[in-house]
Amino acid sequence: MSEWQETTLEIIAEPVKEGWKPDKNDIKPYIGLEHIEQEKLRLNSVGSSDQVISNKFAFESGDILFGKLRPYFRKVVRTNFSGVCSTDIWVMRAKQGFEQSWLLYFMADWDFINLANGGEGGSRMPRADWNFLKSTVWNVPPLPEQQAIAEVLSSLDDKIDLLHRQNQTLEALAETLFRQWFIEEADPEWEEKPLAYFAENRREGLKPSELVTEIPYVGLEHITPKSLTLNHFGSSKDVTSQKFRFSENDILFGKLRPYFHKVCLSPLDGCCSTDILVIRPKKPEWLGFCVFAFFQKSVIDFVDGGSEGTRMPRTSWDVLSTYKITIPNDEKVVQFHEAVMPSIEKMKQNRMQIQSLEKTRDELLPKLMSGEVRVGGDRIAPQTNHGTIQIGRMQSAPTNDDHNGTMQSAPTNDDDNGRMPPNGTEKT
Repeated sequence: MSEWQETTLEIIAEPVKEGWKPDKNDIKPYIGLEHIEQEKLRLNSVGSSDQVISNKFAFESGDILFGKLRPYFRKVVRTNFSGVCSTDIWVMRAKQGFEQSWLLYFMADWDFINLANGGEGGSRMPRADWNFLKSTVWNVPPLPEQQAIAEVLSSLDDKIDLLHRQNQTLEALAETLFRQWFIEEADPEWEEKPLAYFAENRREGLKPSELVTEIPYVGLEHITPKSLTLNHFGSSKDVTSQKFRFSENDILFGKLRPYFHKVCLSPLDGCCSTDILVIRPKKPEWLGFCVFAFFQKSVIDFVDGGSEGTRMPRTSWDVLSTYKITIPNDEKVVQFHEAVMPSIEKMKQNRMQIQSLEKTRDELLPKLMSGEVRVGGDRIAPQTNHGTIQIGRMQSAPTNDDHNGTMQSAPTNDDDNGRMPPNGTEKT
């Protein structure tokens, strides 16, 4: 690694603070912390600047957005459009001699995340401190290797993005079919039935003491707005209060601030926040219908209008269950289920592939950033105790036990590894 060089962060990149004031005549895409997925290096949605009331930062296509508020959430993304973002987000650009796409993965490495989390001000709502981070020293590869590293990792992200877009297409087609069958082609003679006719609210409580074995945990922060696919979840080992049990193919409906439209289909068994309604179809053959009935925007608007509270509004099953929908007969509900279930199953398969690719990327990323795995020639070959294993396009390199390619000025937090129980939303 003799060609790698030690340099400070302020030589590598800089935060760009181009201010933007709200202007109803200048509507731009808006990114808040709530729009960046936790740990996934991607956006879950995009807002609009006409909904913000305070000053923001402008960003350009290709800029890196790094969530500096509670940096342990690892909210990092590279944009492919220009817009404005929260001032709790750094807009980062690589300096001359450093690759912008490599900077994304550099800042997503847990060595950097842990350090950003350890040098901040504040305890309950910590913020990364640029004045602290800018003077930290890092061992970085030459520009050609930065570009090669970024190419390898971005190829995985491209595959992940393709699968996400495929799921979005499948979801949109099924939504269109639902609207066509039960709204656009609805007959005045059809019967109105409340959602309670089709499904029930399951309230099987779980105390932390009952969680003997570790199971998946879903909080509101794990549900992507306006997406039926549950892309990530936490662990019950971090649970400290009572939760609800859910099963595979239950519908999870976020009742806190329902306007976020957090509704998804569970692909597994687990437990969830009590701010989530666990909804189960009364008949298995009604699942496909129930999924898209509860996912409708009109349902979200209905429960949002009937929510209690102003700052943190909540809906309830008592409100949600009264929403009415017209159907000709139960047979039509079963027919719709049969029509959309292949798409739902394909979405589940894509989700599993996404998880596998994300795992590969996140295991490879720190090895590339530290130099444990090198990019060069025609192969990828990490160093092992049994020689060299060839994988693709990289080659192994001896590691430096003194530095190991990581930041040297401060230790990481081994107790929580930078992963703390999240909340993950931001008001603009």
